[in-house]
Amino acid sequence: FVFLISWFVAAGIANVFEAILDTVFLCAFQDMDQNSPPLYLSDSMRKALGVDSADKEAGKSANYYVKTSERHQRAGNHGKVPAQADAEPPADAAPAGSAV
Repeated sequence: FVFLISWFVAAGIANVFEAILDTVFLCAFQDMDQNSPPLYLSDSMRKALGVDSADKEAGKSANYYVKTSERHQRAGNHGKVPAQADAEPPADAAPAGSAV
């Protein structure tokens, strides 16, 4: 009987701890998504998530992982997707109307 009660108490404590960790990570990722650079991350959390070293590690491919809206804003489109009418299709694209 004591074992059963202790099992439920331990499971409850583990669930609370899991909810705390999920909340901390969700808040950190939300901060990284909305603010560049993140405003509310502590120094230890920045180091643990590798926020400051990410650009250095990514090197030239860092722009590939930037959100699309931010890429358009950097290009001067201010979040607007450019018109596709003047865009060239890829060289290996099938001609229009053909079955793939």
